[in-house]
Amino acid sequence: MKQKLVLTCLLEKEEGKILAKCSEIDGVATFGNNVGDAIKNLIEAITLYFETAKELGTLDKILKRLMKI
Repeated sequence: MKQKLVLTCLLEKEEGKILAKCSEIDGVATFGNNVGDAIKNLIEAITLYFETAKELGTLDKILKRLMKI
């Protein structure tokens, strides 16, 4: 059965750019020139985070932790 993981995107204006970060995943953050770019970049960063976790064999552990939040 597929489950959905809902993550929170926090946006802040910083030095003329938009900072986007995921509150559930420490260290996953990025910038964009506007809100749309920032969100697009954050989705890419989160995707890379999960792909790397899969390669390292830590994805299941991370997903279990996130599903408890």
